[in-house]
Amino acid sequence: MNLNWLALDQMLFSKINGDWTSPFFDWFFPHITDLHQNPVAIAIFFSAIALWVWKKREFALKWLLVIILAAGFTDLFCYRVVKSFVDRDRPEMAGMKVVLRTNQHSGPSFPSNHAANMFAVAVTFGGAEPAIGLFFYLAAVLIAYSRVYVGVHFPLDVIGGAAIGIVIGYLVRMLLTNRLGLYHRTTNVWPDEKPTSRDGSRGGSRGGTRGSPGAPGKSHDRTGKFR
Repeated sequence: MNLNWLALDQMLFSKINGDWTSPFFDWFFPHITDLHQNPVAIAIFFSAIALWVWKKREFALKWLLVIILAAGFTDLFCYRVVKSFVDRDRPEMAGMKVVLRTNQHSGPSFPSNHAANMFAVAVTFGGAEPAIGLFFYLAAVLIAYSRVYVGVHFPLDVIGGAAIGIVIGYLVRMLLTNRLGLYHRTTNVWPDEKPTSRDGSRGGSRGGTRGSPGAPGKSHDRTGKFR
């Protein structure tokens, strides 16, 4: 990494971890950063997933598979490939003055798996349920920031993790949605349907073409009135 970027990264870490603090943040961000270890949060999350699957059935199950695969690939890639390749020390091991607000973490610092996994989930959940996807994006941002605030990651760690999660999440979503017969948001049609043309007909319909001699059915002008 360029030394200027590293210096800026370290300065931002010192500001977030040491200066931009408050008693509320000292309580809030340690709870957010370890939310996956909170029994109440786990119970609420799985209850919400169960309700979603019960209401949407096959649609939810297919999207759940996409979400799990996206998060799984992201976690594996970050932990087994990127962390080993970059091998960056965590702030405490790098000689930074750290206010540690959670348990001490070991292993390489770049990228943040927490940030990567959460953004991968947000990207894929956003394809299934856009409104809920916004909630997951907000949660991903808060968790990413919390990793710096509690002292276990540098800002570039969470930015890099977020970028990796977004890319892998989008690729997994793009590759699997059509294969699983899921709604394609960019064209607003289901994979087994053909886009609607301007005159209201679907491509490949058997009603004949407008203006062709002897075509069955009524034709209509551009205003939509039959004539």
